[in-house]
Amino acid sequence: YGLSNYEKTGKKVGIIRRFSDEMVGSAGENLFSGVVALNRIREIFGDSGGFVEGKDGEYVELPPYDRVVKYGERWFLGRYDEESGKDIRAKEPFAYGFALNTELRYKSANWEDIGFILFDEFITRNGYLKNEADTLLSMISTIVRDSNGIPVVLCGNVLNRYNPYFEAFDIKEAKDIGKGEVYLFETWDTYIGSNSPVYSRKLVYYSDKNV
Repeated sequence: YGLSNYEKTGKKVGIIRRFSDEMVGSAGENLFSGVVALNRIREIFGDSGGFVEGKDGEYVELPPYDRVVKYGERWFLGRYDEESGKDIRAKEPFAYGFALNTELRYKSANWEDIGFILFDEFITRNGYLKNEADTLLSMISTIVRDSNGIPVVLCGNVLNRYNPYFEAFDIKEAKDIGKGEVYLFETWDTYIGSNSPVYSRKLVYYSDKNV
């Protein structure tokens, strides 16, 4: 979804993880491995890589984007250059990484080019950060400057239906949702550090397959 939205609108993806080391090394490099393996990059961005002016003034056709290249806490569309034998990344990233345990360091930056947020593995058996749900909401408010808001998706395996997020977001009926069912509800929530209730609409989908 994030890649399709980026192709259509130019709006980038914000990827949130709990700890910064979850985006380091192979963990970060393999984040989009499933998307690449399913050939989604070629499906979304097409089979033409465009043209670039070569050294002799003639235009050379570039190979299409078919992979993802990670650099720092950013992800780029990539293509393989046969001449150099290396992966060549696009000029701009399509995704930025954010870690909840280092939330404050993102405050001074501008993230208005982000149009979709994904928090992966939000349910864990290894313990949560203190006031983690509020930290997530604080991070989202740092990223989102659009008054209309942007889609925010939390993905995770249902290791435990009793977790800080279902409690904070008042998803009391989570235990009653069956596989394949979708549940949409509306609430007024008050979070730590704020006296004003916030209206929110939430959709819970308990997937019955690996999508």
